[in-house]
Amino acid sequence: MTLIIVFVIATFMGLVFIAFDEAANTTTDIGKYEKALRITGYPDNHLTEHFPDKIPDNAQDLVFSYNPAFLQGGESLGLRFSIDQYTISKYLEEFSQAAKKIGKIPDRFTMVDGIYSSDFEILGYTVLPEDFTIFIIVSKPYESNDWNHGETSIVAISQERNEIIFLANDW
Repeated sequence: MTLIIVFVIATFMGLVFIAFDEAANTTTDIGKYEKALRITGYPDNHLTEHFPDKIPDNAQDLVFSYNPAFLQGGESLGLRFSIDQYTISKYLEEFSQAAKKIGKIPDRFTMVDGIYSSDFEILGYTVLPEDFTIFIIVSKPYESNDWNHGETSIVAISQERNEIIFLANDW
């Protein structure tokens, strides 16, 4: 009887550990992109509403990262891919209209709006190359310009690389 109780308790603790581990870990499995979008509240979430609802068929060099919100931890969603020049031109046109601000890293405007080059590390860039143009869609600190907590949503496009990055953070 004691052995059964110990087994039940150990099984329960193992399941709790697995649940916490799954909820708190970053995923880079590109197959989970659409699920991550749904978890963030897509398409009704203002941070992710401009993300593609699915990855284009002709996208290449895919990099994806999703870190779910857990307890007091922030949430981040990022997608990077290369695509044909025509599609890049369409994205440039779309985000030139939708962006609140447009610039480059490390322009002063990006730091004022809570965007730093290090934000792109989850997508493989320790330093974002200078040929990327940053389109700030959402940039909002939680308290009067204190970027200790806030939310940002940006698109970065490089015409030279035919590459686009979608990145949303809520921390």
